[in-house]
Amino acid sequence: MAIEIPSIHDLGFEDLLAEAKARIPVHTPEWTNFNDSDPGVTLLHLFAFMTDNLLYRANRIPERNRAKFLQLLDIPIEPASAATGMVTFQNARGPIRPTLVGEGTEVLAGRISYRSTTTAEVLPIEGAVYYKAGLDGELDEEERSRYLALYTDLGPSDAEPVLYETRKLEPPAAGPVFPRVELATDTIDGSLWLALLARDPDSVAATREAIGGRQLTIGVMPGVDDATRALYPASTRRAADDPGFEFWVPVGGRLPDPPASREPTYARLDAVEDTDIVTEPGLVDIDMPPASELALWDNVEPSADGVGSLPPLLDDTERERLVTWIRIRRRTGDEAAGNEQASLLSASVSWVGVNAARIVQRADVVDERLGVGDGRSGQTFTLANTPVLADSVTVTVGDVSWTATDDLLTAGSELTGLNRAGHEQPSQVFAVDRHTGTLTFGDGINGARPEPGREVRASYAHGGGAPGTVPAGAISKGPSLPAGVAVVNPVPTWGGAEAESVPDAERRMAQVVRHRNRLVSVQDFVDVTEDTPGVDLARVDVLPLLHPDIPGVESPGVVTILVVPRFDPVQPAAPRPDRMFLDAVCNHLDARRLVTTELHVRGPAYVPIVVSIGIEVESGRALPPIRDAVQLAVRRFLSPVPLDDEPGWPLGKTVDRLEIWTAAAKVDGVAKVVDVVLGGEASPDPVDRVELADLELPHLTGLSVQPGDPAPMSDLVGRTFTSDRVVLPIPNLVEEC
Repeated sequence: MAIEIPSIHDLGFEDLLAEAKARIPVHTPEWTNFNDSDPGVTLLHLFAFMTDNLLYRANRIPERNRAKFLQLLDIPIEPASAATGMVTFQNARGPIRPTLVGEGTEVLAGRISYRSTTTAEVLPIEGAVYYKAGLDGELDEEERSRYLALYTDLGPSDAEPVLYETRKLEPPAAGPVFPRVELATDTIDGSLWLALLARDPDSVAATREAIGGRQLTIGVMPGVDDATRALYPASTRRAADDPGFEFWVPVGGRLPDPPASREPTYARLDAVEDTDIVTEPGLVDIDMPPASELALWDNVEPSADGVGSLPPLLDDTERERLVTWIRIRRRTGDEAAGNEQASLLSASVSWVGVNAARIVQRADVVDERLGVGDGRSGQTFTLANTPVLADSVTVTVGDVSWTATDDLLTAGSELTGLNRAGHEQPSQVFAVDRHTGTLTFGDGINGARPEPGREVRASYAHGGGAPGTVPAGAISKGPSLPAGVAVVNPVPTWGGAEAESVPDAERRMAQVVRHRNRLVSVQDFVDVTEDTPGVDLARVDVLPLLHPDIPGVESPGVVTILVVPRFDPVQPAAPRPDRMFLDAVCNHLDARRLVTTELHVRGPAYVPIVVSIGIEVESGRALPPIRDAVQLAVRRFLSPVPLDDEPGWPLGKTVDRLEIWTAAAKVDGVAKVVDVVLGGEASPDPVDRVELADLELPHLTGLSVQPGDPAPMSDLVGRTFTSDRVVLPIPNLVEEC
């Protein structure tokens, strides 16, 4: 098999000479003699010959040598990353009792192997998620009045009756669109309702006994727009004052007899999240109450079922299998009540499931024979499978276990146990290249050499690459699962990527060589900040000589860095970094800054902006799509974070009413912009411009686009989601023929 050698440049001698001659009239127009006898042309022949020789030799450099050059520059080639995901287990046929599925259990998607990284106690239940979707505006007034007349005496006298429809949050399918429920806007009570169902109506009591007092693991995937979008990355944990989700179970028994005071109560469950499930996929371990406390209410009339704070109305088939409900909501306020109308935070969800576990694409190799030691310096062995997963390699030389190290130069001598710095360090160590699977041992001075004749064996895990990213439902087998337990991945796996190529690593050379992990120039600050591990940055701005607490004064030796996260579940259109996000960036930059640099890392200071626009559309064009396009154009124009090819609102740039006018007028289908009204959230008085300085960015909190004159500013100021009103949710009873 011929070795394919990359070509750095394919220009030959004649091409180089012709290109050099073509540049003569540009740089030295007085040079007109291009004959071979001219001394200058002779020099061009010489330089073209030398360049041709250098290119020939450079083109003979194989990729292995280029990778070694990168290693010498301390620019490692990133290995393939293993896909991760979540699966759910179901005990559909075995005994009605909890079944333990331990960590490390193998599951398969075809021939692709995954291993569970968490332990799951599989309870004999199914989970179905519902929510109350409001129907205001979808019924005519007569029908609405007829419904409401039946229920006005079942809630508080000041409650506003609101009709809803029980909708099911279906698991994501293998298509291009994910389901998505926004708790603050798509539900009328800011809640998801998880129904725990038995296999059949006859096993409800046995199931309640089986799950009482046990631990239920729930998997949650936050809202995802489409299947091609990467799921939220694992990042820093949320700040301590962010409550995440809360889980409540009904306190059963009898409700009070007066209909108006039949307000159900709920008990909050102890829950432990393994990550910030508001922004990234994760698991929640919930301690279930004893079986005696899982009872539902026994005096709810059929006409009152699903009204108010009661769980949503179910069809007869699932109602007969219902064991209990778990109410999921994200809220702030009094933690002692699960049924009051509290102030809700925004959060979106695409999937919730029970009996969940995390998985990683991984195949284990045990006791692979690599060869025997020969006593030579720097002896190497190559593993049979790559890429190798980090921290998974264990090596034995003879009967002795050796330790992995990141740097053989820091290892101790095989004679003295001291390294070059005179510190005592282990000598029986090895280094592993995850990309190539090469194990390298010491030279005797830096690390011990495998003794001649000693057998070298390795156990490790390998996996990674794009094939590990599979759609929902692809994982369906588990050779070692307990009898009666089935497995499926209800959401696609994510994170699998191929190893970095040598050309890709070479493209990073200029940046790495330029800053060498030291913060000197403005671009150094930008590049190094963007490389902060564990956070997902949407924007980085560097403001030299600015102290954030002393604006308007030049401060020598001070640098302020503005960072904006890509995701913020509380304020998606104007993301703010939390304390732990800022800590992660600061810790990354601290070791790389000059000792004379005073460094401040801050989030943006958002200035509320309210915009009202009146437009006229072109003749024959429909208003709704053009109105939506104008709204989108204005939001993109004022966006504080980069969108597609647009960099985001520049720091220090004034928001001008006429510029917004221009952005709206450019939208296709707009015949005329009647007027644009600009103002702030705190005051209804219109202004021509809003001044921004230092770390300030615009936050569009109110936007109206309508035909004719723009809406009054007083109609937009303070228009934000709130649940201060008291509502009485009422199910919509669908009539069947």
